[in-house]
Amino acid sequence: MRALRPTLSCTDFLHRCCALGTAALVLALTLFAASPTAHAWLHDDDAAAVPANGHEDRCAVILFASGVAMPLAAPAIAPPGDVLAAAIKHAPESLCLRSPRYLHLPERGPPATRVR
Repeated sequence: MRALRPTLSCTDFLHRCCALGTAALVLALTLFAASPTAHAWLHDDDAAAVPANGHEDRCAVILFASGVAMPLAAPAIAPPGDVLAAAIKHAPESLCLRSPRYLHLPERGPPATRVR
């Protein structure tokens, strides 16, 4: 019976522990961000100790709740005109059409007729 139950290697165990810890951290940050009471309980001082600008800049819960803000937009660089002109392919002057390999595709053959 012992052979039926697979054993976890050390790396599998560490990966599972890391995944569990990460999921617990995201769940805790979500709960603290959703509940102001739980967020106030998280801090040792009372709510009157909020900085003058009204934001807690160093609080992980606030940073998690507000998301990532990029201060600068990604630069858009236009390619030179020669590269752009070479990338455009012109259509051929005449189309070269081939006859199909099958008149009817194999799964779409002519209808079967009844033999009497």
